[in-house]
Amino acid sequence: MPKCGKVFGKAILYAPQKLLVEYDLREQFGDLVICGAIETLADIPAIGTQIEIGSPVCTLITSGKSVGDVKAHLKNGALIIRGRLWKQVS
Repeated sequence: MPKCGKVFGKAILYAPQKLLVEYDLREQFGDLVICGAIETLADIPAIGTQIEIGSPVCTLITSGKSVGDVKAHLKNGALIIRGRLWKQVS
């Protein structure tokens, strides 16, 4: 355990399907930061960007009291983002 008592982590979210970014993802997912599901979204593509299958969509960054906390935050944040971006596609 680090001396500061916090564990930090990040995860890159990759596209399971093609995606055309049609709106500001920072605005779309700002509530995840506000509610504490994740702390920061980084590497966010600009509106109009075409993301191919397997390409990175964004980076999720968070912290917690343990590695397990961090993994849970990252997993939950990624599931929410995937669900919102690809909700129309099944």
